[in-house]
Amino acid sequence: MAVNQDTGIILLAGGQGTRAGGSTPKQFAVHRSGQTLLALAAKAAYDAQPWAQFIVVAPLDALELTTLILESAGVASAVVVPGGDSRIDSLARGLEALDTTTSPLCVVHDGTRPFTPPELFTEVLELVRSGTADAAWPARIVANSIFEVSEIGYRLRRPRDFLTAATPIASGSELLRKLVSANSNQNAVPSQIFVESGTKWLIVDDSPLNFKVTSPRDLEDAVELDLGYSF
Repeated sequence: MAVNQDTGIILLAGGQGTRAGGSTPKQFAVHRSGQTLLALAAKAAYDAQPWAQFIVVAPLDALELTTLILESAGVASAVVVPGGDSRIDSLARGLEALDTTTSPLCVVHDGTRPFTPPELFTEVLELVRSGTADAAWPARIVANSIFEVSEIGYRLRRPRDFLTAATPIASGSELLRKLVSANSNQNAVPSQIFVESGTKWLIVDDSPLNFKVTSPRDLEDAVELDLGYSF
């Protein structure tokens, strides 16, 4: 584990999570271990680095529930803040709670990626801390051509070498705050902001375990995945 405690993390879990189906937001779905997906995501991130700050963005109507979940997962000293109307709004609120003096570096991660390996946090942070990149995140190459199908036919939507971006994303805290403020009128994902801003960004190899729970099938797979350990 890295010894540098100069990095804050913002875990985004402020959405309503309706696309995955179910009666509750997907971050509060219960894994076979008895823990919620949010608890698993938070614990995995918490154990990956000695964070200077640990901020969780949660739904406004679930702040108390989120706090209890984090406490039960052993995520000490977490600060829970309410999310906004969009992903970029939620990120902005997380950044408002971040002290850039104690956390000149920042990692943004998705609260619905419950199985992210710790080495991904380390790898993206090393690229930014060393000055090699302004921002870094894991991504994977889509091996097959992807087609868009509609009533009038189908067409190639993305080239074969298209990269799917993921979190965790590491960057300088002030840089991220500046870019988020400049893009507050659009619902962009953090990686999109860095790419479009012209900053120097790099990717590391993603892990199959770093999948995001988005669809009902994702949710079904996530709650049944055997971790091989418990906490």
